[in-house]
Amino acid sequence: MSKSDQTDDSRFIHAAARGPRDEQQDASICLSAPEHGTALLVVSDGVGGQGGGRIASQKVTELARESWDERHGIMLDPARDLVTFCRKAHDQINEEGAKRGLSPRTTIVALYLTPARAYWVHSGDTRLYRFRAGQLLERTEDHSVLQILVKQGIVAEKDMGTHPDQGMLLQSLGGEEYRPPAHGMADVFSEDGFLLCTDGFWERTKLEEMAELLICGRSEAPLLLEQAVARAVERNGPKGDNVTVAVALPADENVGR
Repeated sequence: MSKSDQTDDSRFIHAAARGPRDEQQDASICLSAPEHGTALLVVSDGVGGQGGGRIASQKVTELARESWDERHGIMLDPARDLVTFCRKAHDQINEEGAKRGLSPRTTIVALYLTPARAYWVHSGDTRLYRFRAGQLLERTEDHSVLQILVKQGIVAEKDMGTHPDQGMLLQSLGGEEYRPPAHGMADVFSEDGFLLCTDGFWERTKLEEMAELLICGRSEAPLLLEQAVARAVERNGPKGDNVTVAVALPADENVGR
């Protein structure tokens, strides 16, 4: 079953489905402060048996909520604050794991939006896609063996979702070694939209299908997102992964109309 949710601001929605897995190890959260025009979207994909992955991914979203409430929706230095958030999450994941004799880990992608700028961080293969008027501008590069093979020209981008090396990560949050997340920023225009997702979604979802989610009307978006998540689960098959997506729709409600 897929389930969508949204904040008080209808621009920001997220949806998830467990698929055939015994446990949902993904987590997501969308937070917004309409009075400031800011938002924080976070998606994480846990790694580790015995519930470790679920512990790690949920710790990320719990910390995001705490940080958001403490800051009242405002990051004074977003680039630094997001990196600090990741370090804190890494430490708390390890602390929680040590209590249970586990070594939980999780990927992360986090996006902080102001009316004029976007800031993001990511670690692992959970991705951010940035679109403008339905056209892809950029996506984050995975911290994975497969991403290296693509950059070397050994594997084609279009084959990443079905390649046997997909999922071999080079870094994440949690574990013995902390590696700082990659980060980015961009000016934001009214027709810009963002999509954050776990590999269970991007492996089987075409770019044009992602774009459709960002150029539809706000009233249609929750249902279309729920359908897209269900479609990814079906395409993933009986051994497929969990699927989680968060979307920041364009500020301009007329995009795509």
